[in-house]
Amino acid sequence: MLNWYFTEIIVLYILFAVSIKAARDSHKVLAIYNFILTTGMAGILCIMYLFGGVGLHWFISLYAFPFGVLFGVTGDKILKLVSSKKRIFLVGILFLIVFLCINYAKIWRYHILLKLTRILILCLSSVIFCVVICGIFRMYQSRGILSWIGKRSAEMILTQQIALHVFRNNIIYVKNDIMWVLGSLVMQVGLMMVVRPLYNQVRLKFK
Repeated sequence: MLNWYFTEIIVLYILFAVSIKAARDSHKVLAIYNFILTTGMAGILCIMYLFGGVGLHWFISLYAFPFGVLFGVTGDKILKLVSSKKRIFLVGILFLIVFLCINYAKIWRYHILLKLTRILILCLSSVIFCVVICGIFRMYQSRGILSWIGKRSAEMILTQQIALHVFRNNIIYVKNDIMWVLGSLVMQVGLMMVVRPLYNQVRLKFK
């Protein structure tokens, strides 16, 4: 399980890094290149999926990543919009949740377009849900724990699966769910602190 996760994250980071380098500080060009590379990657994944080479988790990450980047870039503007139009966003997110519940049925493997549509809506609804929560409770990035987590989100993504599997594997298996969650959280924080210096060195090379 760890193998596909690391491979997936590395591939997505490389795609986005290539987009940044090719864009040369132009947001418009960056969006175009990122769209082209993401679409190309989606096409490759479709072929691999049809032949049983990859699972749907690849598609979810592929589209969730750009949505996350978009929210990071335009988060302040979106939060202001949500604060002024909370009801509209609440109705929208409720509609998406109902749609996902109704559409969450097993579909024949070759109906790939329908599945991709569902995945796109899932990613978008997740972003909208985060926006609504941030807007309602005014959890801006400059405040406390959110600021700390935001600055270490990349390290969190890279080490998340390791933290979850340390206490549940063939050698060590913690049966108690509460102890497993607490142990995973402690391990996650520790791994983030270890990986952060290395990640900073890699990030500086792409600037």
